[in-house]
Amino acid sequence: MINDHIDKGFAYVTCGYRCDWDSGHNLDYSINPKRSPGYNLATVVANLLDAAPGLTPVITKAVLADQLSPINGRVGSWGQSFNFTTPRAGTAGASVAAPADRVHDVLAIYHAALKKVGKAPVAFACRYARQSPGNLAFIRWPHSVIADIDGLDNGAARLVMAQAIADLRNARIPHAEHWGKLNQATATSVRDAYGDDLERWLAARVDLLDREGEYVFGSDWLDRLGLSNRQF
Repeated sequence: MINDHIDKGFAYVTCGYRCDWDSGHNLDYSINPKRSPGYNLATVVANLLDAAPGLTPVITKAVLADQLSPINGRVGSWGQSFNFTTPRAGTAGASVAAPADRVHDVLAIYHAALKKVGKAPVAFACRYARQSPGNLAFIRWPHSVIADIDGLDNGAARLVMAQAIADLRNARIPHAEHWGKLNQATATSVRDAYGDDLERWLAARVDLLDREGEYVFGSDWLDRLGLSNRQF
């Protein structure tokens, strides 16, 4: 995780290591929420930063302080390590996958986008993954970096997200946007990202769905992105 509001030029790294299973390990998957700020607090803070952007560095640092505290010696199963997350209103996220060897180029563009927009309550984070076999899976490269822009949902944060994608396209850095987060997808960007895999996906969709199915599983959004049967 990289956040210029806290330590400019530094990053926070979380590492996990696989170890042999301990038969005496207690598997406890119960949800034990701790006392924390209310559901709508982030919305209030985001609106405050729209009105007073000068507070962005201080508030962003405070929000991230707990998440960036040291973690040492924590042991758990996969299910315990990646259990549940607490939803919060007023937060926003955008993400792209790109070839792992382009991570520095992607982050440079992210930082430039933040500089262009100015003060925005966002942080950047990188995760690494291997290619997914799905035709429209956004993790498309054998070794991929998933570069996130996460923050409070205000106007400045959304401007950073849009500017970053525009600059990635202008720099012709290969990437695909996360389907489930805020994105700037267009029919052209989807075709640029997925190429022949898009054609294979469309062909499978035609084989699978009859006319009624096309209607049930169709939407204006799919039409707009060129993800529906052109002959329907």
